[in-house]
Amino acid sequence: MSRPNLTMPVKPTELELRLGCEDRAVEGGYAAMIRTWAEDQIPRADPDLARRLERLAAAVVGYERMPLAQRKEVCEKVLRALELYRKRYRSGHPPDKLTADHGLGFLRGVGPRRAQTLRNLGLHTVGDLLRHYPVRYDDRRVLPMAASLEHRQSATLIVTVTELGGVVGRRGRAMAKVPATDGVTDLTLVWYNQQYRAQQFEPGTVLMVSGQATIYRGQLSFVVAQTEMLSRGGEAQEEDGQTDEETPQDADQQRLLLLHLGDEIPCRLHVGRNILQLAAAGDLRREVETDAVIIEGDTAL
Repeated sequence: MSRPNLTMPVKPTELELRLGCEDRAVEGGYAAMIRTWAEDQIPRADPDLARRLERLAAAVVGYERMPLAQRKEVCEKVLRALELYRKRYRSGHPPDKLTADHGLGFLRGVGPRRAQTLRNLGLHTVGDLLRHYPVRYDDRRVLPMAASLEHRQSATLIVTVTELGGVVGRRGRAMAKVPATDGVTDLTLVWYNQQYRAQQFEPGTVLMVSGQATIYRGQLSFVVAQTEMLSRGGEAQEEDGQTDEETPQDADQQRLLLLHLGDEIPCRLHVGRNILQLAAAGDLRREVETDAVIIEGDTAL
């Protein structure tokens, strides 16, 4: 869904002012044009902008019966409001203070397509996103061995590629299969519709993979949802080879952010899903670099 069109009423409103606010600028009436435009844009807007558009449409009700002076005042207010909306909702720059009530369009990296994906999940504001709690919590301090996994169990493993893989299946259902081991148990890593994975990792490459185990006829496979390549020294790096290191300044900023946000996850989620308290997780992340904790949402964005 496209972004709201906040420019369309500008020229008709300017023409209405030039014509003396006699309701001659738009066929069918100026008020009807504004109401129709607002009703068309509201479904595309985040809740904050939608409320403003509703108020703007209400401001022109009865325009044809207003005195000329009041009509002029209404038109000028419409122009000022449209200018404000364009700056606030289309500039791409966040407001001075982002609150939980702001729409997700203020967040960097959230464009029309991603915003629609989030709306489909029932997420409309920053507050909605903050309270979209994880479906699973992986503590990387305690990683299971492959032999302990049950069929369809989700987990995070550290494995070593033993040889180059291959591709089976046809286009649309192709699987890249790569032999690997966790040092005790042999398994096959599987990526769906990512054929390049079969030849991507040289033997001896150490990977941290998250996904789901499948057991068929006694053979263990691991369907990979997330891949992170580790160096032989155990230093995490991105797949393009660039090292992602945290500086002391980054740690200080994270500490201040944690103190500012507080911990709004309900106690029942902390207990039911074994989620660490926010401050404890932050301390753990700073104390031991290799003990990083991953919290995964239920939807890849």
